[in-house]
Amino acid sequence: MRFVWWIAPALCGAAVSTMAACTNDDTTPQQGSGNDVIGIDATTQPGQSTDGGPDSPFAPVEGGLYPGKPDGYDPIGICAKCACPAGDYCFGGGTGYTAFGGSCTPAAFGIGCQPIPAACASAGDAGVCDCLLQATASKVGCYGVCVDSTLTVYCPNP
Repeated sequence: MRFVWWIAPALCGAAVSTMAACTNDDTTPQQGSGNDVIGIDATTQPGQSTDGGPDSPFAPVEGGLYPGKPDGYDPIGICAKCACPAGDYCFGGGTGYTAFGGSCTPAAFGIGCQPIPAACASAGDAGVCDCLLQATASKVGCYGVCVDSTLTVYCPNP
């Protein structure tokens, strides 16, 4: 019987401790937001610079590092007006070629319709633009862009 008297208080103490641990009398408000998901756009964080500095490839064009486009420079608009025939591509402009003379068929290389070089004509649809960019790179000192659907080649920043 002595053994039972010793186990009974231990069991009661364990039961009371368990009940005390399972109750929460804490009235402190919750700090988290539960199951709410909050999305943050990383591109618009306050104090975050997007230009990367003046020597960065992400520097803004209008920052003075590159000259601005000349007035009236509209290579896509010029090529849309010219509507070059099949077998030609339209050169919209670039370094040294920024003013449209009014003729869509210039006598020498210039803004307007240009014949597609034979090497480019045999390049197939997938390689025509790459070939035209290589062919015009030696004539202009800027990085060109080629629009596949209209075969328009121009430098966005002459």
